[in-house]
Amino acid sequence: MSVLSWRSLSLSISDFGDLSLDTWLSSAKMYPLLSLVFPLALLTGCNTSARPDFVFKRQGLSQQQYSRAEAECELEAEKAAIQAKNSVTAGENWRKIFVLCMEAKGARYLGTTDQLTRP
Repeated sequence: MSVLSWRSLSLSISDFGDLSLDTWLSSAKMYPLLSLVFPLALLTGCNTSARPDFVFKRQGLSQQQYSRAEAECELEAEKAAIQAKNSVTAGENWRKIFVLCMEAKGARYLGTTDQLTRP
């Protein structure tokens, strides 16, 4: 494997010429970047479904106690999700920890909004 010199790897201002936005957008250097960004933007826009909310029965908790429990459980769930190896595991960990935490604080888990609205 050959070692490239630092000079060949580094970019100088003269390589870019005029750094104005109009020049960059119209330059040939942007075509490969735009060809990657545009399809990704389309795919991101396709996922418009909102994530269903969890539904709990408060079972004697006041609104203030419920709000505090919800905030504490979100924090605990975030801590668990951060330690996951991938996004699927992170989502599963977040959900499991959040529901278990809320139940430990006295709220009974009933399901999600999409599960409860189905006939």
